[in-house]
Amino acid sequence: MLRQLQGFSNYVTSGLPTAAVLPEIVNYRGPDTDQSIVSSWQCLDNVITVGSYVNRDTMTNYYNVIPPILDIVGALYISSSHGPTRDNRIKPDICAPGARVLSTASSILTNWLIEEGAANYMSQDGQHYLYNGTSFSSPAVAGIAALYLQKYPNATAAEVRDAITSQAKSDAFTGASLPNNLWGYGKADAFRTLTGSWGCGPDDYLDAPENLTADAFTATKIMLSWDLIPNAAGYQIYYKPTAAPAQKAKALSNTKTLSGLTPNTTYSIKVRAFCDGQGFSEWSETITVTTAPFKSAAEEHQLIQIFPNPAANTFTVEGVSEGGYITMVNALGEIVYSTIVTDGAIRINTTTLHNGIYQLILEDKGSISTQKIMIVH
Repeated sequence: MLRQLQGFSNYVTSGLPTAAVLPEIVNYRGPDTDQSIVSSWQCLDNVITVGSYVNRDTMTNYYNVIPPILDIVGALYISSSHGPTRDNRIKPDICAPGARVLSTASSILTNWLIEEGAANYMSQDGQHYLYNGTSFSSPAVAGIAALYLQKYPNATAAEVRDAITSQAKSDAFTGASLPNNLWGYGKADAFRTLTGSWGCGPDDYLDAPENLTADAFTATKIMLSWDLIPNAAGYQIYYKPTAAPAQKAKALSNTKTLSGLTPNTTYSIKVRAFCDGQGFSEWSETITVTTAPFKSAAEEHQLIQIFPNPAANTFTVEGVSEGGYITMVNALGEIVYSTIVTDGAIRINTTTLHNGIYQLILEDKGSISTQKIMIVH
C-alpha cells in the first residue's frame, strides 16, 4: 500500500544476477528519483529530442475575458521531460515553444466546450484552443530541420542535428551552463540554424565573411553578396581597379552594388565585417571581376528600339533583355525613372515629366548604351 501511495513501481533492487550468470546485466540501470527520460526512441543519439518552454502568458478567451495564466514566458514548462538517459547521456537535445500555444482545435472539442460553458481557454473565434506539450515544440524543430534540408538537400542527419544544436540560443532561463539535462543545448533558433553563427562575439569577431561572390555585373556595376554575419553592425568593401588607386565602400547588409565603375576593367574585391565594441574582422578572400565593355548607342541601335520619339504621354522600349536596366535622366542629371526589365517591351509613362530632352541609359547583357528621347506634350 505504501508503494501505491508514493507512486513508485515495485522495482527489484537486490538479489540481481551477476554478470557471470547474465552478461546483459551490465546494461541494467537501477531506478532513481530524477523522473528523467529513460526509454523509447527519444533516447537514441540520432534522434533530436525536444523539450518545451512557455510560449505566452496572456490571451482573450471566448467570453472576451483574460483568463489567469500563471506560467512565465520563456521558462521551461513543468511537464517538459528532462534527462539524463539511463546511461547518463544528456537529453533533451534542444527546446522550443510548446506550452501555452494557441492553435487550431477540433470542432468536436470546441463545440462541446462551448456547450458546457468551459471555453475559458478558447479563442474569441471559437476555433483555437490553448494547448501544452512537446507535441507542439517537436513540430517546430521538425520545421527547422525541413528548412535546413531545403537549403542543404544533401545534409546528413548528423549535420542537421549539429546545425540545430550548435546554433541554439541561451538566455536567463537556460543559463550559460549548456548543454544540460533540462534545456539540452538551449532554445532552437531557426534563423541561426540557416545562417550560421551570430558572429561578433569575443571568440569569433575576427572571422571573415565567407562566400563573397559577384552575382551580376555590367559595364559600370558589380552586384556583390556574401554570407550574413547577423550581429555585424556593417561591412566594408575594398575594391581596386587595375593600375588605379583602391576604393572603399560601406554596406549595412550582406549585399552591395558597386556603381560608377570603369567599363572593361578588372577589379580586385574583398570584404570585412565591423563589430561594435570589437572592431573589424579579417578580410575575406579576394575575388576578381572584370566589368563588361562599353557599347555605344550606334552599336546597340539595331537591337534596341525606342518609339515614338518624340513622345507625348508614353513611349516604348523594345529589345532590352530580361534582367536589364533602364534609367531615364533629365538635363540636370537627375534620375526621373528606373526599372529592371521583366520582358521584351517596357512602356514608360511620361505624363508627369516636363517637355525636353532626356537621356536613356540602357544596361543589357553586361553592356551599356545611351539614347536620347524627346518629350513633347
